[in-house]
Amino acid sequence: MSSQVFQKKDVQIMGKIRHILFEQLEPRILLSGDSLLNIAPNPDQDTILDNPLKVVQEAELLDTNKQMEPQINQELASSDTPNSEVCEPIITLYIDENKTIDESVDADLNVDSIGHAQTGEIALISNDFNGDIESKVTTTQDSSLPIYENDVDLNKEYATSIEIRGPPATESVALSEMHLVDPAFDYDYFDEQIVYLDFDGEENVTYNGPVTVEGIDVPAFVAPGDLAGQEDALIAGVVEELNEIFDGSGIIFTTERPESTTACSTIYVGGNDLAFAEYGSFLGLAEQVDVGNTDHSDNAFVFSDNTVSGQTEPTDPGSFVTNLANLICHETGHLLGYEHDNEDPNGGVLSIVAVADRFEPNDNPAEATDLGMLGNRTEDDLTIHEFSDEDYYFLTAGDSGMLYVHILFSHSLGDLDLTVYDSSGSPLAISTSSSDDESVSVAVTGGQTYYVRVYGYAGAANPNYDLVIYGPEPPGERFEFNDSFGAATDLGMLGDRTEADLTIHKSYNDDYYLLTAAYSGTLNVDILFSHSLGDLDLKIYDSSESLLASSISETDDEHVSVAVTGGQTYYVRVYGYAGATNPDYDLVIDGPEPPSPEIDVLGNGQIIVDGDSTPESNDGTDFRIFAQGGSIVRTFTIRNMGSAPLNLTGVPKVHWTGNTDFTVIQQPSSPVAASGGTTTFQIQFTPSGLGLQTATVLIANDDSDENPYDFAVQGTLTPILLSEDFNDNNYDG
Repeated sequence: MSSQVFQKKDVQIMGKIRHILFEQLEPRILLSGDSLLNIAPNPDQDTILDNPLKVVQEAELLDTNKQMEPQINQELASSDTPNSEVCEPIITLYIDENKTIDESVDADLNVDSIGHAQTGEIALISNDFNGDIESKVTTTQDSSLPIYENDVDLNKEYATSIEIRGPPATESVALSEMHLVDPAFDYDYFDEQIVYLDFDGEENVTYNGPVTVEGIDVPAFVAPGDLAGQEDALIAGVVEELNEIFDGSGIIFTTERPESTTACSTIYVGGNDLAFAEYGSFLGLAEQVDVGNTDHSDNAFVFSDNTVSGQTEPTDPGSFVTNLANLICHETGHLLGYEHDNEDPNGGVLSIVAVADRFEPNDNPAEATDLGMLGNRTEDDLTIHEFSDEDYYFLTAGDSGMLYVHILFSHSLGDLDLTVYDSSGSPLAISTSSSDDESVSVAVTGGQTYYVRVYGYAGAANPNYDLVIYGPEPPGERFEFNDSFGAATDLGMLGDRTEADLTIHKSYNDDYYLLTAAYSGTLNVDILFSHSLGDLDLKIYDSSESLLASSISETDDEHVSVAVTGGQTYYVRVYGYAGATNPDYDLVIDGPEPPSPEIDVLGNGQIIVDGDSTPESNDGTDFRIFAQGGSIVRTFTIRNMGSAPLNLTGVPKVHWTGNTDFTVIQQPSSPVAASGGTTTFQIQFTPSGLGLQTATVLIANDDSDENPYDFAVQGTLTPILLSEDFNDNNYDG
């Protein structure tokens, strides 16, 4: 665990002071135990014949628990209860290290690997008749489970285990440009796979992949440029994004080094790829494509220094976190048995486990990497990473003149070619030699767009090339020639966007931007600048150039907020007051969020919370019937309070797991309209015998944070009790 927070309360039980510790667990780690300290009868064992004394002890235990439970619940304040929104532990077990071990512990005591709970460890408890374990072990449970602290003989028939488990594996993970090799995917492949992210650096690491490289020194992760010093926050963001990507897979990502006895894959994050220079240039390398995930201890590297090589150092922590998480995700995929969708049969020895460059996917003009308005630019350590991969870039000429484009590479690693196109897709220049490097030169017009295509001859791959561009320098910053409505820089359709390091470089040189709102809602626009360097103002116009909002203060920064309609265009104008200039401002756009569904399920008009495990009669989830052979039907409502239609994606739309006395006799319709739309379904309970029956209802849907929507139901056939003096025509009940 990355952190532990404990709340302590002393409770007096049976004349002894007990220390109960409540531990706040890390998200996505569940601690489960099979009723470790509860006594359950073994149907295959005759307890009385086997050990009559045990029967007495068990009876005393249950009776003591019944007496003490109200006292315990009363003495435990509500603040002592773990936050169920963080995790839902069933039981936590660990040795209280402040207590010394009594050398008189019974020789039959068997405690294997009990310590602060770690992934993969199992604690086995048996024969604590004299209470030796009880003085060493602290247990924490939620209030729904009784706390047994009696000296009880838990023999091997009743012994059970407790271990850390990640979320149960439910499905394979879809990874960009990769696929799972084994078509007979078994969900258990990923369950409990631990991936340790080593950001702290490591010396003398050995890479055992398609080649063996020894003595690798991986430096600790250091954030680049203006992000330096924010390493902890960036790492936390990376782990959060990885957990979202692999949600439901059973894979556990951690930045805390597991115990040496715990199998885990390690991904070393930091430094560069110099140790592998003779094989090419890489952003990341895994040791293997582990088909079937049979090796839970294989390793990989992500060369974080290479992610910004040749680029302007990043200033946006969110974008940097996403890029780094995607690289780690790719190498994790190889360790889990994923390979590239297209593999170069003539690629380098490490191509099968290498990661694509930072600009992927940019395999066609529609996905071309936007290099912006520029004069000169160099991008190092790029790759044609697999067979038939192509890289497209587009740029806007900063001024009229000659544009020179070069790709620098070793022909022996793969023959690359180069073409430059105009904005209509017509080729302007081509270079297709059979030697190292390719170069073209074309005349360009300032403000016009051009495409650069880098590709392998006959589909060849190449693990390392540099893109070098020399062009006419723009007269101002990269978006210049945007001095009027007609020449506005088109920012495209967007929600959120930040453009840093812009300028009003001369008097009355206004900057105009054009954007299309991706969704309806509120558009917030800010310009961030220092007023002491020049007073800037901000205005927003609609597509007809009518003013919608303005901000003209005499302080740092300006902000406007306007209601926009999805698909409509708007203009942003940044200008200096009375012809003022300013050498540095940032444009920050925060657009409306995309519409999304929001599912609720109601019974008897009451909301049944997603994940509810406690059936109740007031919301219809507790079915009770008194007539043998009868049945009862309950109607439930699915409601969509979101801004987009709700799609029920299951087949069938509502299903259940558990007792077959429950059936869904009426399915809901789909989709469910936005903004309060509803549909209903019905569940019938027909008991086949006496006693409590339980099931879990599951509703698959496209609400991103409540899929599937699940809740528990239960039903009971309760017999009618008759008086002793009943006859055929008279009964009481």
